[in-house]
Amino acid sequence: MHLKDSTANFVETMDVDAKALVPKFQISKTENETKRDELKCLKLEDDDSLATCLDLYGFAPIGLFAIDRSSKILEVNQAGARLLGVSRLVLQNRLFKLFVAQEDQKSFDSFCLKMLETSTTQKCELRLCRGQIESVIYVHIEGIAREDCLLGEKMLFISVSDITDQKKSEKRLFYQAHLLKL
Repeated sequence: MHLKDSTANFVETMDVDAKALVPKFQISKTENETKRDELKCLKLEDDDSLATCLDLYGFAPIGLFAIDRSSKILEVNQAGARLLGVSRLVLQNRLFKLFVAQEDQKSFDSFCLKMLETSTTQKCELRLCRGQIESVIYVHIEGIAREDCLLGEKMLFISVSDITDQKKSEKRLFYQAHLLKL
């Protein structure tokens, strides 16, 4: 009989303890629901921010490229594809360096090396050979190297602006100045 009384006391104590915990669980449940709602709002805000960033990147008026240290194109926006005269899908995993004019290859290599060594913004001007059009354009490139968390290595982020018209104007002015000296 002693065991039965002991068990009854234990169950009775458990019932009292469990009843005392109910309000705590209700508070925790309410707090968790509030946190869940806050997280949902933050996720929606993040989704909106991501969509805005993707739009800015995709439809920027200058060419934007993400390339690896070997110059393989990992990402490119519409303007970048137009500059090179090739579709975005065709550019994926192709070497950016293949579009650099032969005479400017060393300049491009030096530009990339400086970005990798310093992780500061670098600039250069060079010529690019466009895909199917087989024409050369002058471009101004700015870029910076950043560590990619997923790949665990540095990536190069470059912006490419067509300065062909500017270079043509500079040549005209040079020739006109030269003619005036004669």
